[in-house]
Amino acid sequence: MIFKNKANSFNFKLTYFHNQRWDKTNMVSSLLCASEWLEKYECLVSYSDIVYSHKAIEKIKGSTADIAITYDPNWKELWSLRFENPLDDAETFKLNKNIVTEVGHRTSCYSNIEGQFMGIIKFSPKGWVAAASYIDKLSLHEIDKLDMTALLQLLITKGLKITGIPVYDQWFEVDTESDLKIYEDLLSND
Repeated sequence: MIFKNKANSFNFKLTYFHNQRWDKTNMVSSLLCASEWLEKYECLVSYSDIVYSHKAIEKIKGSTADIAITYDPNWKELWSLRFENPLDDAETFKLNKNIVTEVGHRTSCYSNIEGQFMGIIKFSPKGWVAAASYIDKLSLHEIDKLDMTALLQLLITKGLKITGIPVYDQWFEVDTESDLKIYEDLLSND
């Protein structure tokens, strides 16, 4: 499948940033294209394969943390619908009070999962500058391969505080057609 540049398809008064190497990199590289802007303005980042209520955005926007992420404490119910064994896809998520201490590793133990990271991140300008200072120390190859959960874990190991914002509202991650079918069935039964 060939992807064409659809950036011109949108006609909104927004500031656009284009990652010329989008097909060889991850989301972190795209954020770096907006680094100068992120140093000035608060930013919410959302994965594009998730659906969530406006309450999730209200909660994270209300956080005073410099870096915050949303998570689902009741993740297992949703993952049990999507996977025969939820641990096949679930990743670690640990907290100390409301501070995230681990995220994004594979695990074979439910006790390592206090929730699932939903894919919504808030950076204040101060939070982005701190994150970028660690990203800048990586090689281009390392940055190209750096996904968001790996970045979050790197920041945690460097001592940055990342606040976890619990979201109890329904949300969905759509990775497959079967995921979509599950959610359609769920919503039709509501």
